[in-house]
Amino acid sequence: MNTVSTQMAGGAHHLAGIHALRGAAALMVFLFHLHYIALIPLPKSWGLIASHGGTGVLLFFVLSAFSLLYSNQKYAQSNGSRWIFGYLTKRFFRIAPFFYIMLVVHCLLIIYVFNGKLDFQRILMSLLFIFNFAPKEAEGIVWASWTIGVEMVFYAFLPLIMVSVRSLRAAAILSFLAILASYTYRRALEVDAGIPSGYAHYAFMSQLGVFCSGVLGYWTVQKINSSMGMVRRSLWWLAVLLGPVLTLFLLSDAATFLVALGRPDMQLWGLSFGFIAVLSVVSTKKWMAHPVLQHIGERSYSIYLTHAVIIYLTGSLTRRIYEYCYPTLGGYGFAVCALFVLMPTLLISELTYRHIEIRGIALGKRFIERSTKK
Repeated sequence: MNTVSTQMAGGAHHLAGIHALRGAAALMVFLFHLHYIALIPLPKSWGLIASHGGTGVLLFFVLSAFSLLYSNQKYAQSNGSRWIFGYLTKRFFRIAPFFYIMLVVHCLLIIYVFNGKLDFQRILMSLLFIFNFAPKEAEGIVWASWTIGVEMVFYAFLPLIMVSVRSLRAAAILSFLAILASYTYRRALEVDAGIPSGYAHYAFMSQLGVFCSGVLGYWTVQKINSSMGMVRRSLWWLAVLLGPVLTLFLLSDAATFLVALGRPDMQLWGLSFGFIAVLSVVSTKKWMAHPVLQHIGERSYSIYLTHAVIIYLTGSLTRRIYEYCYPTLGGYGFAVCALFVLMPTLLISELTYRHIEIRGIALGKRFIERSTKK
């Protein structure tokens, strides 16, 4: 626990554990989609990839909220409202450049691979990042981009959260209300016959409670960092109980009954991941900030937007590799297939990270500098 102040201080704005968790989330989603897109069977002992690998997206949401508060909260407390322009500009240039390039890629796929037609209204909604508000379009044109639609809405709301929530108590109240609202909203959508079934999960309001678990995690770290003795130890044990222990419960058969109750387990996953994020910051365990996972985490946005296309385009070859490996390895041939697809995914993601993401971030900084000089 004595590493909290070290990790949270300084101008580097780098939380090694958070980056590592982001890398873990990227791998969870990658393996989940390798199974469902390429149709590569899993060994029986790896069934959690199929049943829970998709929760990596929820982990992304939690980490997004946590890291954004970490990097921006001090501005919200000391710089009036001027910081909002810089914050929103940075968010746009962090997400938009690569997303727009992948939008072009997917439009080309629609035309030349799937022999489809482009819908200008859908493209415009993607360009403006408003497709989450249209139930029939919430999945987005770019594969797996429904999360981007959700994230961009959260980015717009976050300044309000940062100026109004400035303590652990306030964060706990916000998290409770957001979880309740998300669960209620999702239940309402699920029974509405006029709403596409998937929108109950894709809607921003259905995910708000998950994001706010990241807010709660951030303020828990702040409280641990500023407390001593019993308060500090109590919060640490709370993070242990609501992190790993809750995760083990959600992975067990005992939690399956939650599916029939309107998926409150999604909100519980948010809480679990929020407190795992706390542990990744306050723990002295080096494995919680493994350098390989940090490296993947820093490139997780590129991995996320490219992996589905790569899995699809290599699908037939990957299935042949699985068939070749099966007589020797059985279902564990999935691991060989995962490595086969992961290597080009990491390579392409490295290129897009260096030549698109980093340049987009730099472009945003120059835009802010020029705007503030006027």
